Amino acid sequence: MFKQLIISIVILIALLVTSSITVYADGEIAINKNNNRSLTFTPVLKSNLQKGFHFPFSWGAGIYGFSYNQEYATRQLFLENEKIKARSDSITHDIHAGEYQILFRPEIWVLPYLNIYGIIGYAEGDVNPDITANGIIVELPVGDTIVEVPIDTSISINEPMKYNGPVYGFGITACYTYNQFFIEMDYNYSEVHPKDMDGKLVSHRFSPKVGMIFIPQQGHIESAVWLGASWLENTQTLTGVVNVREILGNLADYLGEEAEYTATLKPVNRWNMVIGGSLAINKHYNVALEAGFIGRKNISLGILYRF
Repeated sequence: MFKQLIISIVILIALLVTSSITVYADGEIAINKNNNRSLTFTPVLKSNLQKGFHFPFSWGAGIYGFSYNQEYATRQLFLENEKIKARSDSITHDIHAGEYQILFRPEIWVLPYLNIYGIIGYAEGDVNPDITANGIIVELPVGDTIVEVPIDTSISINEPMKYNGPVYGFGITACYTYNQFFIEMDYNYSEVHPKDMDGKLVSHRFSPKVGMIFIPQQGHIESAVWLGASWLENTQTLTGVVNVREILGNLADYLGEEAEYTATLKPVNRWNMVIGGSLAINKHYNVALEAGFIGRKNISLGILYRF
């Protein structure tokens, strides 16, 4: 899954900011009297001698690819059919899941420091579980009460789950620049609606970053680099069917031959580190690449057109 990122076109946050400071190749720093030619993903600061911001191109539209792979954990496994309910509270697991998205993202800078954007696209994902339930507790109705009966057995869940479907969402980016440096905070919310599953997969992502903008001599490509972190909350639900007779033997005559299982999966590491860079090809086009490591692997690649 993570290898598919190389061919993805991506979501990367409108990141870059311009300052009135020029950083030349030899390290010399100079103040620009007019910085209007400079274009990044953000509005442009006119100069240190002129107050205020202007919006050379407030609107933008990008095509992005975003992919991740990370480890998940579960604490309980539930079983249910028309006759019984059961659970296991003793779980051993090794669960990895990944997803990639291809997105179209329209956006607009509504304030010099505030950008809002939409998310529309397509996602594919897979969950690769290796779960063992060590013993189960069966809830049996006895009269008007429910009796919990522990049974010494084990259940193994190792069938991969795949899904795909449309993605919808929105996001907001706030930034602050000081000379050639910038600070950015981005939050976005998205929903994947799998075609063959009930419900939706919800993701929350928050990314604080710091970076530097390089504005070379005239005729050269402007660029920026940044380092930061990313927090991703995307709880998933693993579902399927188990053979009751394989688990409980002849009790299947009374409890049914099959039961549906459900396990709620949560990320082991919600935070990871990210590093990225961007190039302003010309006054309209900007490309950016970002990679994540330590805690979760992710990569994003995007091209933004401003108008």
